[in-house]
Amino acid sequence: MSLARAMDEWVNLLGSESVCQDRDAVETYLQDTSSFVQFVGGVLEPDTADVIPELVRIAARERVPLYPVSAGRNWGYGTMNPPLSHCVLCHLGKLKGIRVDEELGLATVEPGVTQQDLADYLSERGLLFMVPVTGAGPTCSILGNALEGGFGLAPHADHFGAVQALEAVLPDGRTYRKTLAESGAEEAAESFKWSLGPYVDGHFRQGGFGVVVRATIALARKPERVSVVFFEVDERQTAEAVCAIRRVLRTCGGNVSGINLMNRARMELMAPSGGCAAELIGRRELPAWTGACALYGPRRVVEAVSKEMRTILRGVVRGIRFIDPIRLRAVGQLLDLLPESFLANTRRRIRHVMPGLKAFTGEPTEVALRLAYRKVTHVPKEGDMDPARDGCGLYWYSPLVPMKPGRVAAFTGMVTGVMERHSMSAPITLTSLSERCFDSTVPILFDPSAPSSASEAECCYRDLFEAGRAQGFLPYRVGTQHMDLAVIPELESWRLIEQLKTAIDPNGILAPGRYAPPPRSPVHWDNLGGTTAVGVPN
Repeated sequence: MSLARAMDEWVNLLGSESVCQDRDAVETYLQDTSSFVQFVGGVLEPDTADVIPELVRIAARERVPLYPVSAGRNWGYGTMNPPLSHCVLCHLGKLKGIRVDEELGLATVEPGVTQQDLADYLSERGLLFMVPVTGAGPTCSILGNALEGGFGLAPHADHFGAVQALEAVLPDGRTYRKTLAESGAEEAAESFKWSLGPYVDGHFRQGGFGVVVRATIALARKPERVSVVFFEVDERQTAEAVCAIRRVLRTCGGNVSGINLMNRARMELMAPSGGCAAELIGRRELPAWTGACALYGPRRVVEAVSKEMRTILRGVVRGIRFIDPIRLRAVGQLLDLLPESFLANTRRRIRHVMPGLKAFTGEPTEVALRLAYRKVTHVPKEGDMDPARDGCGLYWYSPLVPMKPGRVAAFTGMVTGVMERHSMSAPITLTSLSERCFDSTVPILFDPSAPSSASEAECCYRDLFEAGRAQGFLPYRVGTQHMDLAVIPELESWRLIEQLKTAIDPNGILAPGRYAPPPRSPVHWDNLGGTTAVGVPN
Protein backbone atom coordinates (compact mmCIF):
# COMPACT_ATOMS: atom_id res chain seq x y z
CA MET A 1 0.00 0.00 0.00
CA SER A 2 1.50 3.31 -1.02
CA LEU A 3 0.20 6.85 -1.46
CA ALA A 4 3.37 7.75 -3.37
CA ARG A 5 2.89 4.84 -5.78
CA ALA A 6 -0.77 5.78 -6.31
CA MET A 7 0.25 9.38 -7.04
CA ASP A 8 2.80 8.20 -9.60
CA GLU A 9 0.17 6.05 -11.31
CA TRP A 10 -2.32 8.94 -11.33
CA VAL A 11 0.29 11.22 -12.90
CA ASN A 12 0.85 8.62 -15.64
CA LEU A 13 -2.91 8.32 -16.17
CA LEU A 14 -3.97 11.98 -15.96
CA GLY A 15 -0.82 13.96 -16.63
CA SER A 16 1.14 15.98 -14.08
CA GLU A 17 -1.02 19.06 -14.70
CA SER A 18 -4.06 17.18 -13.35
CA VAL A 19 -2.46 15.93 -10.13
CA CYS A 20 -1.82 18.48 -7.39
CA GLN A 21 0.45 17.68 -4.46
CA ASP A 22 1.77 21.16 -3.67
CA ARG A 23 0.80 21.98 -0.10
CA ASP A 24 -0.14 25.61 -0.68
CA ALA A 25 -2.19 24.74 -3.76
CA VAL A 26 -3.99 21.90 -1.99
CA GLU A 27 -4.97 24.24 0.84
CA THR A 28 -6.83 26.51 -1.59
CA TYR A 29 -9.12 23.60 -2.46
CA LEU A 30 -9.91 23.08 1.23
CA GLN A 31 -10.99 26.65 2.00
CA ASP A 32 -14.27 26.55 3.85
CA THR A 33 -16.83 28.89 5.37
CA SER A 34 -15.60 27.76 8.78
CA SER A 35 -12.33 26.77 10.41
CA PHE A 36 -12.96 23.15 9.40
CA VAL A 37 -10.04 21.93 7.26
CA GLN A 38 -9.26 18.25 6.72
CA PHE A 39 -5.98 16.47 6.05
CA VAL A 40 -5.75 15.29 2.41
CA GLY A 41 -2.92 13.86 0.38
CA GLY A 42 -3.49 15.68 -2.90
CA VAL A 43 -6.05 16.61 -5.52
CA LEU A 44 -6.89 14.84 -8.79
CA GLU A 45 -8.62 16.76 -11.60
CA PRO A 46 -9.51 14.43 -14.48
CA ASP A 47 -10.63 16.17 -17.65
CA THR A 48 -12.61 13.25 -19.11
CA ALA A 49 -14.98 10.74 -17.54
CA ASP A 50 -13.31 7.90 -19.48
CA VAL A 51 -10.37 7.79 -17.06
CA ILE A 52 -12.47 7.53 -13.89
CA PRO A 53 -12.67 3.68 -13.82
CA GLU A 54 -8.88 3.31 -13.95
CA LEU A 55 -8.44 6.21 -11.52
CA VAL A 56 -10.65 4.35 -9.02
CA ARG A 57 -8.92 1.02 -9.67
CA ILE A 58 -5.60 2.63 -8.74
CA ALA A 59 -7.12 3.87 -5.48
CA ALA A 60 -8.47 0.38 -4.77
CA ARG A 61 -5.14 -1.34 -5.48
CA GLU A 62 -3.16 1.04 -3.30
CA ARG A 63 -5.88 1.37 -0.61
CA VAL A 64 -5.92 5.16 -0.87
CA PRO A 65 -9.38 6.60 -0.07
CA LEU A 66 -10.89 9.01 -2.62
CA TYR A 67 -13.34 11.81 -1.90
CA PRO A 68 -15.10 12.85 -5.14
CA VAL A 69 -16.59 16.35 -5.41
CA SER A 70 -18.32 18.03 -8.34
CA ALA A 71 -17.79 21.81 -8.55
CA GLY A 72 -16.86 21.86 -4.86
CA ARG A 73 -19.14 24.83 -4.05
CA ASN A 74 -20.94 23.19 -1.12
CA TRP A 75 -20.76 26.37 0.96
CA GLY A 76 -22.00 26.04 4.52
CA TYR A 77 -21.81 22.25 4.35
CA GLY A 78 -18.03 21.68 4.39
CA THR A 79 -17.24 22.78 0.81
CA MET A 80 -14.63 20.27 -0.52
CA ASN A 81 -13.55 18.90 2.85
CA PRO A 82 -14.21 15.17 3.31
CA PRO A 83 -15.87 13.90 6.49
CA LEU A 84 -12.71 11.96 7.40
CA SER A 85 -9.08 12.92 6.93
CA HIS A 86 -6.49 10.94 4.96
CA CYS A 87 -8.30 11.06 1.63
CA VAL A 88 -7.28 12.27 -1.82
CA LEU A 89 -9.73 14.71 -3.40
CA CYS A 90 -11.09 13.81 -6.82
CA HIS A 91 -12.34 17.13 -8.16
CA LEU A 92 -14.63 16.60 -11.16
CA GLY A 93 -15.08 20.26 -12.07
CA LYS A 94 -13.48 19.82 -15.52
CA LEU A 95 -16.12 17.30 -16.64
CA LYS A 96 -18.43 19.62 -18.60
CA GLY A 97 -20.34 17.34 -20.97
CA ILE A 98 -23.94 18.33 -21.76
CA ARG A 99 -26.47 16.62 -24.03
CA VAL A 100 -30.13 17.70 -24.30
CA ASP A 101 -33.01 15.72 -25.76
CA GLU A 102 -35.25 18.58 -26.83
CA GLU A 103 -38.25 16.36 -27.59
CA LEU A 104 -38.39 14.77 -24.15
CA GLY A 105 -36.92 17.66 -22.16
CA LEU A 106 -34.00 15.65 -20.77
CA ALA A 107 -30.50 16.96 -20.08
CA THR A 108 -27.58 14.59 -19.51
CA VAL A 109 -24.86 16.41 -17.59
CA GLU A 110 -21.47 15.61 -16.13
CA PRO A 111 -20.44 16.67 -12.60
CA GLY A 112 -18.66 19.90 -13.56
CA VAL A 113 -21.68 21.39 -15.35
CA THR A 114 -22.77 24.43 -13.36
CA GLN A 115 -26.07 26.28 -13.34
CA GLN A 116 -24.52 28.93 -15.59
CA ASP A 117 -23.03 26.32 -17.96
CA LEU A 118 -26.45 24.79 -18.55
CA ALA A 119 -28.09 28.22 -18.87
CA ASP A 120 -25.52 29.23 -21.52
CA TYR A 121 -25.94 25.94 -23.38
CA LEU A 122 -29.72 26.32 -23.53
CA SER A 123 -29.54 30.00 -24.50
CA GLU A 124 -27.00 29.47 -27.29
CA ARG A 125 -29.22 26.81 -28.86
CA GLY A 126 -32.52 28.58 -28.30
CA LEU A 127 -33.84 25.75 -26.12
CA LEU A 128 -36.74 26.93 -23.98
CA PHE A 129 -36.09 25.08 -20.73
CA MET A 130 -35.62 26.28 -17.17
CA VAL A 131 -32.38 25.63 -15.27
CA PRO A 132 -32.88 23.90 -11.87
CA VAL A 133 -31.36 26.82 -9.98
CA THR A 134 -30.59 27.11 -6.27
CA GLY A 135 -29.63 29.96 -3.97
CA ALA A 136 -26.01 28.77 -4.01
CA GLY A 137 -25.46 30.57 -7.30
CA PRO A 138 -24.39 30.19 -10.93
CA THR A 139 -21.05 28.43 -10.27
CA CYS A 140 -22.55 25.44 -8.45
CA SER A 141 -22.89 21.97 -9.95
CA ILE A 142 -26.26 20.80 -11.25
CA LEU A 143 -25.40 17.16 -10.58
CA GLY A 144 -23.69 17.76 -7.24
CA ASN A 145 -26.72 19.58 -5.87
CA ALA A 146 -29.09 16.84 -7.04
CA LEU A 147 -26.98 14.10 -5.44
CA GLU A 148 -26.90 16.06 -2.18
CA GLY A 149 -30.71 16.18 -2.20
CA GLY A 150 -30.91 19.88 -3.02
CA PHE A 151 -34.08 21.68 -4.03
CA GLY A 152 -35.13 24.92 -5.66
CA LEU A 153 -38.18 27.03 -6.48
CA ALA A 154 -38.70 26.28 -10.18
CA PRO A 155 -41.30 23.63 -11.18
CA HIS A 156 -39.02 20.61 -10.62
CA ALA A 157 -38.21 21.65 -7.06
CA ASP A 158 -36.84 18.27 -5.87
CA HIS A 159 -33.62 18.05 -7.86
CA PHE A 160 -32.90 14.40 -7.21
CA GLY A 161 -36.54 13.70 -7.96
CA ALA A 162 -35.80 15.05 -11.44
CA VAL A 163 -32.88 12.60 -11.94
CA GLN A 164 -34.07 9.99 -14.43
CA ALA A 165 -30.92 7.88 -14.73
CA LEU A 166 -27.28 8.00 -13.77
CA GLU A 167 -23.96 6.33 -14.49
CA ALA A 168 -21.46 5.69 -11.71
CA VAL A 169 -18.05 4.09 -11.27
CA LEU A 170 -18.10 1.62 -8.38
CA PRO A 171 -15.29 1.24 -5.81
CA ASP A 172 -13.68 -1.62 -7.78
CA GLY A 173 -13.72 0.33 -11.07
CA ARG A 174 -16.79 -1.31 -12.60
CA THR A 175 -19.43 0.96 -14.13
CA TYR A 176 -23.04 0.92 -12.91
CA ARG A 177 -26.04 1.76 -15.07
CA LYS A 178 -29.60 0.75 -14.25
CA THR A 179 -30.96 -2.46 -15.70
CA LEU A 180 -32.95 -0.82 -18.52
CA ALA A 181 -29.90 1.02 -19.81
CA GLU A 182 -27.52 -1.93 -19.53
CA SER A 183 -30.06 -4.15 -21.30
CA GLY A 184 -30.12 -1.84 -24.32
CA ALA A 185 -33.22 0.27 -23.59
CA GLU A 186 -31.28 3.55 -23.31
CA GLU A 187 -34.16 5.88 -24.17
CA ALA A 188 -36.53 4.08 -21.85
CA ALA A 189 -33.95 4.28 -19.07
CA GLU A 190 -33.69 8.04 -19.47
CA SER A 191 -37.39 8.72 -19.84
CA PHE A 192 -38.53 6.48 -16.95
CA LYS A 193 -37.12 7.26 -13.50
CA TRP A 194 -37.45 3.78 -12.09
CA SER A 195 -36.25 0.57 -13.70
CA LEU A 196 -36.75 -3.16 -14.03
CA GLY A 197 -36.15 -4.66 -10.60
CA PRO A 198 -35.10 -2.83 -7.41
CA TYR A 199 -34.39 0.90 -7.63
CA VAL A 200 -30.62 1.13 -7.16
CA ASP A 201 -30.01 4.72 -8.34
CA GLY A 202 -31.21 6.01 -4.97
CA HIS A 203 -28.08 4.63 -3.28
CA PHE A 204 -26.08 7.38 -4.96
CA ARG A 205 -28.18 10.16 -3.40
CA GLN A 206 -26.17 11.22 -0.35
CA GLY A 207 -24.30 7.94 -0.56
CA GLY A 208 -20.64 7.15 -1.19
CA PHE A 209 -21.37 4.06 -3.28
CA GLY A 210 -19.70 5.27 -6.47
CA VAL A 211 -18.38 8.20 -8.48
CA VAL A 212 -21.34 9.50 -10.48
CA VAL A 213 -19.91 10.58 -13.84
CA ARG A 214 -23.14 11.66 -15.55
CA ALA A 215 -26.86 11.85 -14.91
CA THR A 216 -29.96 12.54 -16.96
CA ILE A 217 -32.33 15.06 -15.42
CA ALA A 218 -35.81 16.17 -16.46
CA LEU A 219 -35.99 19.87 -17.33
CA ALA A 220 -39.09 22.02 -16.94
CA ARG A 221 -40.08 23.84 -20.12
CA LYS A 222 -40.39 27.61 -19.97
CA PRO A 223 -44.10 28.33 -19.56
CA GLU A 224 -46.11 30.88 -21.49
CA ARG A 225 -46.66 32.88 -18.31
CA VAL A 226 -44.84 33.20 -14.98
CA SER A 227 -46.44 35.17 -12.18
CA VAL A 228 -44.38 35.72 -9.03
CA VAL A 229 -46.51 36.13 -5.91
CA PHE A 230 -45.60 38.01 -2.74
CA PHE A 231 -47.71 38.24 0.41
CA GLU A 232 -47.36 39.12 4.10
CA VAL A 233 -48.34 37.22 7.23
CA ASP A 234 -48.92 38.72 10.68
CA GLU A 235 -47.62 36.83 13.69
CA ARG A 236 -51.12 36.11 15.00
CA GLN A 237 -52.15 34.53 11.68
CA THR A 238 -49.16 32.25 11.16
CA ALA A 239 -51.14 29.10 12.00
CA GLU A 240 -53.92 30.01 9.57
CA ALA A 241 -51.34 30.83 6.89
CA VAL A 242 -49.72 27.38 7.21
CA CYS A 243 -53.12 25.74 6.66
CA ALA A 244 -53.86 28.05 3.72
CA ILE A 245 -50.51 27.29 2.09
CA ARG A 246 -51.21 23.60 2.45
CA ARG A 247 -54.57 24.13 0.73
CA VAL A 248 -53.00 26.17 -2.10
CA LEU A 249 -50.50 23.40 -2.81
CA ARG A 250 -53.15 20.71 -2.64
CA THR A 251 -55.59 22.62 -4.85
CA CYS A 252 -53.28 24.20 -7.43
CA GLY A 253 -50.77 21.37 -7.71
CA GLY A 254 -48.05 21.56 -10.32
CA ASN A 255 -48.88 25.12 -11.35
CA VAL A 256 -47.36 26.45 -8.10
CA SER A 257 -43.67 26.50 -7.23
CA GLY A 258 -42.37 25.80 -3.77
CA ILE A 259 -43.78 28.42 -1.39
CA ASN A 260 -41.26 30.34 0.70
CA LEU A 261 -42.01 31.86 4.09
CA MET A 262 -39.20 34.13 5.31
CA ASN A 263 -39.31 35.63 8.78
CA ARG A 264 -38.33 39.22 9.56
CA ALA A 265 -34.71 38.36 10.44
CA ARG A 266 -34.24 36.42 7.20
CA MET A 267 -35.66 39.25 5.10
CA GLU A 268 -33.25 41.69 6.73
CA LEU A 269 -30.34 39.50 5.59
CA MET A 270 -31.64 39.57 2.02
CA ALA A 271 -31.38 43.36 1.72
CA PRO A 272 -28.29 44.75 -0.02
CA SER A 273 -25.51 45.88 2.31
CA GLY A 274 -26.59 49.15 3.90
CA GLY A 275 -30.09 48.80 2.44
CA CYS A 276 -33.47 48.48 4.11
CA ALA A 277 -35.52 45.39 3.36
CA ALA A 278 -38.79 47.07 4.34
CA GLU A 279 -38.15 49.93 1.94
CA LEU A 280 -37.53 47.51 -0.90
CA ILE A 281 -40.98 45.98 -0.51
CA GLY A 282 -42.60 49.38 -0.06
CA ARG A 283 -43.39 49.06 3.66
CA ARG A 284 -42.50 51.05 6.76
CA GLU A 285 -41.60 47.86 8.57
CA LEU A 286 -41.25 44.19 7.74
CA PRO A 287 -44.09 41.79 8.52
CA ALA A 288 -43.55 38.76 10.73
CA TRP A 289 -43.37 36.59 7.61
CA THR A 290 -42.99 37.38 3.92
CA GLY A 291 -44.29 34.75 1.53
CA ALA A 292 -43.14 34.20 -2.05
CA CYS A 293 -43.87 31.69 -4.80
CA ALA A 294 -44.53 31.56 -8.54
CA LEU A 295 -47.34 30.37 -10.76
CA TYR A 296 -46.58 28.66 -14.08
CA GLY A 297 -48.53 27.71 -17.16
CA PRO A 298 -50.53 29.07 -20.10
CA ARG A 299 -51.95 32.56 -19.57
CA ARG A 300 -55.50 31.37 -18.91
CA VAL A 301 -54.32 28.72 -16.44
CA VAL A 302 -52.18 31.20 -14.51
CA GLU A 303 -55.07 33.64 -14.37
CA ALA A 304 -57.37 30.92 -13.02
CA VAL A 305 -54.80 29.77 -10.45
CA SER A 306 -54.22 33.40 -9.38
CA LYS A 307 -57.94 33.78 -8.76
CA GLU A 308 -58.09 30.53 -6.76
CA MET A 309 -55.05 31.52 -4.73
CA ARG A 310 -56.57 34.89 -3.86
CA THR A 311 -59.71 33.12 -2.67
CA ILE A 312 -57.79 30.68 -0.46
CA LEU A 313 -55.52 33.34 1.06
CA ARG A 314 -58.20 36.02 1.53
CA GLY A 315 -58.41 37.10 5.14
CA VAL A 316 -55.32 35.10 6.07
CA VAL A 317 -52.54 37.11 4.44
CA ARG A 318 -52.30 40.75 3.39
CA GLY A 319 -50.60 42.72 0.67
CA ILE A 320 -50.80 39.93 -1.90
CA ARG A 321 -49.17 40.99 -5.18
CA PHE A 322 -48.77 39.22 -8.52
CA ILE A 323 -45.74 40.31 -10.56
CA ASP A 324 -44.96 39.45 -14.17
CA PRO A 325 -41.12 39.33 -14.34
CA ILE A 326 -41.06 39.98 -18.10
CA ARG A 327 -43.19 43.09 -17.79
CA LEU A 328 -41.25 44.32 -14.76
CA ARG A 329 -37.97 43.88 -16.63
CA ALA A 330 -39.39 45.90 -19.53
CA VAL A 331 -40.44 48.69 -17.15
CA GLY A 332 -36.95 48.75 -15.65
CA GLN A 333 -35.35 48.97 -19.08
CA LEU A 334 -37.66 51.85 -19.98
CA LEU A 335 -36.83 53.72 -16.77
CA ASP A 336 -33.11 53.28 -17.48
CA LEU A 337 -33.60 55.45 -20.57
CA LEU A 338 -34.99 58.31 -18.46
CA PRO A 339 -33.17 60.73 -16.13
CA GLU A 340 -31.86 59.03 -12.98
CA SER A 341 -33.98 61.25 -10.71
CA PHE A 342 -37.25 60.24 -12.41
CA LEU A 343 -39.10 57.70 -10.21
CA ALA A 344 -35.85 57.02 -8.36
CA ASN A 345 -37.45 54.92 -5.60
CA THR A 346 -39.35 52.78 -8.12
CA ARG A 347 -36.21 52.33 -10.18
CA ARG A 348 -34.22 51.24 -7.11
CA ARG A 349 -36.85 48.73 -6.03
CA ILE A 350 -36.99 47.18 -9.49
CA ARG A 351 -33.20 46.82 -9.61
CA HIS A 352 -33.17 45.05 -6.26
CA VAL A 353 -36.25 42.88 -6.86
CA MET A 354 -35.34 41.62 -10.36
CA PRO A 355 -32.42 39.36 -9.30
CA GLY A 356 -34.69 37.67 -6.75
CA LEU A 357 -37.30 36.92 -9.39
CA LYS A 358 -34.73 34.97 -11.43
CA ALA A 359 -34.89 32.07 -8.97
CA PHE A 360 -38.53 31.56 -9.97
CA THR A 361 -37.87 31.78 -13.71
CA GLY A 362 -35.01 29.28 -13.83
CA GLU A 363 -32.19 31.81 -14.28
CA PRO A 364 -28.98 31.50 -12.21
CA THR A 365 -28.49 34.33 -9.73
CA GLU A 366 -26.25 35.23 -6.81
CA VAL A 367 -28.93 37.19 -4.96
CA ALA A 368 -29.35 34.65 -2.12
CA LEU A 369 -25.58 34.25 -1.79
CA ARG A 370 -25.24 37.81 -0.52
CA LEU A 371 -26.30 36.82 2.96
CA ALA A 372 -23.04 34.88 3.44
CA TYR A 373 -21.20 38.23 3.32
CA ARG A 374 -23.08 39.97 6.14
CA LYS A 375 -20.20 39.52 8.61
CA VAL A 376 -17.37 40.59 6.25
CA THR A 377 -16.45 44.05 4.99
CA HIS A 378 -15.74 43.15 1.36
CA VAL A 379 -18.52 42.02 -0.97
CA PRO A 380 -17.24 41.13 -4.46
CA LYS A 381 -18.87 42.36 -7.62
CA GLU A 382 -21.68 40.38 -9.19
CA GLY A 383 -20.39 37.23 -10.85
CA ASP A 384 -17.46 36.75 -8.49
CA MET A 385 -18.91 35.50 -5.21
CA ASP A 386 -17.06 32.72 -3.41
CA PRO A 387 -17.82 32.73 0.34
CA ALA A 388 -15.07 30.21 1.17
CA ARG A 389 -12.39 32.17 -0.69
CA ASP A 390 -13.60 35.47 0.75
CA GLY A 391 -13.46 34.46 4.40
CA CYS A 392 -17.20 34.29 5.09
CA GLY A 393 -18.45 32.33 8.07
CA LEU A 394 -21.52 30.19 7.35
CA TYR A 395 -23.20 27.01 8.53
CA TRP A 396 -26.59 25.88 7.22
CA TYR A 397 -29.03 24.23 9.60
CA SER A 398 -31.71 22.70 7.36
CA PRO A 399 -34.29 20.56 9.17
CA LEU A 400 -37.56 19.12 7.89
CA VAL A 401 -40.73 20.53 9.44
CA PRO A 402 -44.14 18.84 9.01
CA MET A 403 -46.66 21.30 7.56
CA LYS A 404 -48.78 21.52 10.70
CA PRO A 405 -49.33 24.83 12.54
CA GLY A 406 -48.34 23.36 15.89
CA ARG A 407 -45.14 21.84 14.55
CA VAL A 408 -44.19 25.06 12.76
CA ALA A 409 -44.74 27.03 15.98
CA ALA A 410 -42.68 24.53 17.99
CA PHE A 411 -39.87 24.64 15.45
CA THR A 412 -39.65 28.42 15.16
CA GLY A 413 -39.80 28.77 18.94
CA MET A 414 -37.02 26.22 19.38
CA VAL A 415 -34.73 27.88 16.80
CA THR A 416 -35.34 31.37 18.18
CA GLY A 417 -34.67 30.26 21.75
CA VAL A 418 -31.42 28.45 20.92
CA MET A 419 -30.03 31.24 18.75
CA GLU A 420 -30.93 33.94 21.27
CA ARG A 421 -29.00 32.01 23.91
CA HIS A 422 -26.01 32.32 21.59
CA SER A 423 -26.68 36.06 21.09
CA MET A 424 -27.75 35.54 17.47
CA SER A 425 -30.86 36.46 15.55
CA ALA A 426 -32.88 33.59 14.07
CA PRO A 427 -33.21 34.06 10.28
CA ILE A 428 -35.68 31.34 9.28
CA THR A 429 -36.98 30.33 5.87
CA LEU A 430 -39.62 27.64 5.41
CA THR A 431 -39.87 26.21 1.88
CA SER A 432 -42.62 23.79 0.92
CA LEU A 433 -41.31 20.48 -0.42
CA SER A 434 -44.87 19.21 -0.80
CA GLU A 435 -48.29 19.92 0.70
CA ARG A 436 -47.13 17.93 3.74
CA CYS A 437 -43.63 19.13 4.57
CA PHE A 438 -41.47 22.24 4.78
CA ASP A 439 -37.72 22.32 4.66
CA SER A 440 -36.24 25.08 6.76
CA THR A 441 -32.93 26.76 6.05
CA VAL A 442 -31.35 28.69 8.90
CA PRO A 443 -27.99 30.38 8.20
CA ILE A 444 -25.56 30.72 11.10
CA LEU A 445 -23.29 33.63 10.21
CA PHE A 446 -20.00 34.40 11.94
CA ASP A 447 -16.44 35.59 11.49
CA PRO A 448 -14.25 32.48 11.01
CA SER A 449 -11.09 34.53 11.59
CA ALA A 450 -12.22 35.23 15.18
CA PRO A 451 -11.84 32.04 17.26
CA SER A 452 -14.56 33.05 19.72
CA SER A 453 -17.05 33.77 16.92
CA ALA A 454 -16.27 30.49 15.14
CA SER A 455 -16.55 28.54 18.38
CA GLU A 456 -19.89 30.15 19.23
CA ALA A 457 -21.25 29.32 15.76
CA GLU A 458 -20.15 25.69 16.08
CA CYS A 459 -21.79 25.42 19.49
CA CYS A 460 -24.94 27.06 18.16
CA TYR A 461 -25.21 24.56 15.29
CA ARG A 462 -24.73 21.59 17.58
CA ASP A 463 -27.24 22.96 20.11
CA LEU A 464 -29.78 23.49 17.31
CA PHE A 465 -29.21 19.97 16.05
CA GLU A 466 -29.69 18.38 19.46
CA ALA A 467 -32.65 20.58 20.45
CA GLY A 468 -34.25 19.82 17.09
CA ARG A 469 -33.57 16.09 17.44
CA ALA A 470 -35.30 16.12 20.84
CA GLN A 471 -38.43 17.58 19.21
CA GLY A 472 -38.34 15.45 16.05
CA PHE A 473 -36.79 18.01 13.68
CA LEU A 474 -33.83 16.58 11.77
CA PRO A 475 -32.03 18.01 8.70
CA TYR A 476 -32.50 16.72 5.18
CA ARG A 477 -28.73 17.18 4.73
CA VAL A 478 -25.72 17.91 6.92
CA GLY A 479 -22.25 19.25 6.29
CA THR A 480 -19.23 17.00 6.29
CA GLN A 481 -18.06 18.66 9.51
CA HIS A 482 -21.28 17.57 11.26
CA MET A 483 -21.68 14.05 9.90
CA ASP A 484 -21.07 12.68 13.40
CA LEU A 485 -24.31 14.27 14.62
CA ALA A 486 -26.48 12.63 11.97
CA VAL A 487 -24.92 9.18 11.60
CA ILE A 488 -25.70 7.05 14.67
CA PRO A 489 -24.09 3.62 14.04
CA GLU A 490 -26.23 1.93 16.70
CA LEU A 491 -29.48 2.61 14.83
CA GLU A 492 -30.72 -0.24 12.64
CA SER A 493 -31.13 2.05 9.61
CA TRP A 494 -27.48 3.13 9.74
CA ARG A 495 -26.41 -0.48 10.39
CA LEU A 496 -28.10 -1.50 7.15
CA ILE A 497 -26.41 1.37 5.30
CA GLU A 498 -23.08 0.22 6.77
CA GLN A 499 -23.73 -3.35 5.57
CA LEU A 500 -24.57 -2.17 2.06
CA LYS A 501 -21.55 0.13 1.95
CA THR A 502 -19.22 -2.61 3.23
CA ALA A 503 -20.55 -5.09 0.67
CA ILE A 504 -19.90 -2.70 -2.23
CA ASP A 505 -16.79 -0.97 -0.82
CA PRO A 506 -15.14 -3.38 1.67
CA ASN A 507 -11.96 -1.31 1.94
CA GLY A 508 -13.72 2.04 2.43
CA ILE A 509 -12.16 3.54 -0.70
CA LEU A 510 -14.91 5.97 -1.80
CA ALA A 511 -16.04 8.87 0.40
CA PRO A 512 -15.53 7.07 3.73
CA GLY A 513 -17.79 8.42 6.46
CA ARG A 514 -20.13 10.31 4.11
CA TYR A 515 -23.69 9.57 5.23
CA ALA A 516 -22.49 6.24 6.56
CA PRO A 517 -20.70 4.97 9.66
CA PRO A 518 -16.93 5.39 9.29
CA PRO A 519 -14.92 2.32 8.28
CA ARG A 520 -14.03 0.06 11.19
CA SER A 521 -10.38 0.04 10.08
CA PRO A 522 -9.70 3.55 8.76
CA VAL A 523 -6.69 4.07 6.52
CA HIS A 524 -3.87 6.33 7.73
CA TRP A 525 -0.84 7.48 5.81
CA ASP A 526 1.52 5.74 8.19
CA ASN A 527 -0.12 2.48 7.06
CA LEU A 528 0.74 3.34 3.47
CA GLY A 529 4.42 2.61 3.28
CA GLY A 530 5.49 5.55 5.45
CA THR A 531 4.75 8.10 2.73
CA THR A 532 4.36 11.78 3.56
CA ALA A 533 1.02 13.44 2.95
CA VAL A 534 0.33 17.03 2.01
CA GLY A 535 -1.42 19.21 4.57
CA VAL A 536 -1.69 19.42 8.31
CA PRO A 537 -3.85 16.96 10.27
CA ASN A 538 -7.00 18.48 11.74
